[in-house]
Amino acid sequence: MKLVTSDVMRQIDSKAIKEGIPSIELMESAGRNIAQAITVDFTLEHDNAVFTIFCGKGNNGGDGFVIGRYLFLAGFEVVFYHLGSPNELSEDAKQNYDLIAELEIPTNKINSIAELPEILESDFIIDAIFGTGFKGTPKGISSDLIDYINEQPQ
Repeated sequence: MKLVTSDVMRQIDSKAIKEGIPSIELMESAGRNIAQAITVDFTLEHDNAVFTIFCGKGNNGGDGFVIGRYLFLAGFEVVFYHLGSPNELSEDAKQNYDLIAELEIPTNKINSIAELPEILESDFIIDAIFGTGFKGTPKGISSDLIDYINEQPQ
């Protein structure tokens, strides 16, 4: 696996889209491959693992929806928490949100950290809040959510 900076990743995505690969297809491939890596590499000792996935409004949130869909289809329990309402999601993220809704995977819109349990009953947490397009410092609920995730027991 090769690690790249967010700028390089944006360039790779842009080039792929210019060459004719639709962004929704890139999202599907990325999410599917991440879910596959998780199921092969990390869950061998967790047959009944629970995954909690936090999704932002942009395409990284869409990646999270794809990951969760594949984990659910592999037999794992998946719970989503997402920022914003479905109509605020990017177009690709919304398509993947609709797919998880069809599968009746639990989704929870977060308006405030107070709505979350003090301790998550989850084996794995996936952060799909911000992606390569994020610049600056998280603020408001996003910042609170990141702090919340980081405070969960490991």
